[in-house]
Amino acid sequence: MIKHLFSFVVICLIACGSVLPTTALKKDIKNIANGEDKILWSSNRKLTWNDFKGKNKGIFDSRKAETATVIETVKTYYDLEGIPVYEIACYFIPIKSWSNTSEEFALCHEQLHFDIGELYTRKIRKSYDSLNAKKIKKFKTYENIFYDLDNKCKNYNNLYDSQVYNIKEDNSVDFNKQQQQVWIEKVAEE
Repeated sequence: MIKHLFSFVVICLIACGSVLPTTALKKDIKNIANGEDKILWSSNRKLTWNDFKGKNKGIFDSRKAETATVIETVKTYYDLEGIPVYEIACYFIPIKSWSNTSEEFALCHEQLHFDIGELYTRKIRKSYDSLNAKKIKKFKTYENIFYDLDNKCKNYNNLYDSQVYNIKEDNSVDFNKQQQQVWIEKVAEE
């Protein structure tokens, strides 16, 4: 059981506006584990357009950019009482993130997707700390929390996009700068 727990790495790829099929996710997990370039979330380091190194594969995609983040278990160990302890981090994945714009408002929008990933990373940490305080040893309990919060993170990102972007019938997009500011303040507060 200990060997399995130590070898367990939870990786979640959040690709704003799209969901990767299982086979692609497994490939991404392997590539990330093999040391592909990734940027750890930091309040001192904001994204720049130079960080977006991927290619837009959607021919009729009306989006200006896409941010891929991963919430990852970077270290797992047991404390002296046999309680599992996880170290969780949020990373930006440059080769899976793309842009076809240099507009500042779009970069701000993409940064907030990364910030939302960090917000849910912190929620996972807090939940795990609560389980640790209750001396919960059952691996499945931690795993269920991770997947529940992962799904909530995806839904939150989708809600964010739906409230900030309005896609018209002709597939053009309106960006609501007032709603963007509301979301910046909301995520900062959370």
